[in-house]
Amino acid sequence: MECTGHSGEHYIARDRSGYWKMWRAAVGGGLLTVITAAIKSQLVGAHRPLFVEGFLIGTDYAIPFVLPQILHFALATKQPSMTAAAGWAENFLVFNRISHALVQHPLSHRFGTRHMARMAGWLERNATGWSNSIVLGYLHGLTPVIARFFGIPLDVRHVTLSTGWWPWRRRNPVSTPSVTAGYIWPSPG
Repeated sequence: MECTGHSGEHYIARDRSGYWKMWRAAVGGGLLTVITAAIKSQLVGAHRPLFVEGFLIGTDYAIPFVLPQILHFALATKQPSMTAAAGWAENFLVFNRISHALVQHPLSHRFGTRHMARMAGWLERNATGWSNSIVLGYLHGLTPVIARFFGIPLDVRHVTLSTGWWPWRRRNPVSTPSVTAGYIWPSPG
């Protein structure tokens, strides 16, 4: 299988300045994780209907998974998915020459070829990160809801966010079964 993608290269430091740039990016990612954990704590504590809770938690995961790409932050747990060979969205774009198709699209007569080329470049640079982040976020948030619908006591945890959420949970234990049933963490008590 040929790899046609090139995402994840920004997770590799090649010199001392690259190392410190990565370190600052990691601090930003860490702060974003703390904020995300605090928001999740509030969402779970609100005791909304299961689907609404799952959707909001999925959004709480998806947005912070996309923001590091926009703000040039880094999370160690995102590195494997970003450097994995042949990201599905990027491979689809490259293999099907979507960028070329955008530039050649009839809308280029209205908006200009240069504008369409900039849009195609943006799509090439961001499609993998955005698509993977959004899908992963909603899978984290909605999988437990769908499993509970079928009577399966399943909970999904993102290791970084679960670790960041632990101090919030210890201060304000919640009684939502999907959180406190002891699947991953023991119930408070």
